[in-house]
Amino acid sequence: MVTEVSILIENNNPRLFSNLTIALLHNGFKIAKYKRKEADPSGQIWVIFSTLDDRIDFAKIKQILSRINGVLDIKKSGPDDSAPNPITSTQ
Repeated sequence: MVTEVSILIENNNPRLFSNLTIALLHNGFKIAKYKRKEADPSGQIWVIFSTLDDRIDFAKIKQILSRINGVLDIKKSGPDDSAPNPITSTQ
């Protein structure tokens, strides 16, 4: 099952992105992929981290990430039911 954590940050600061990545990894979030999406012309960016592990403690992750200067919002999205499960889908 895919779990995504979407994080709105102030700008495209590479150090901030590194801090987010390190914080997620140190707290058990196994990053399968990530993408960046510009939120608006003010320079805010959504950074979306995905994992195949649905057992992450989102409340803990949110608490830790919200302490990082430059993080504006944190959201969790559940499984993407429209995407086939790579383990059970057939060719």
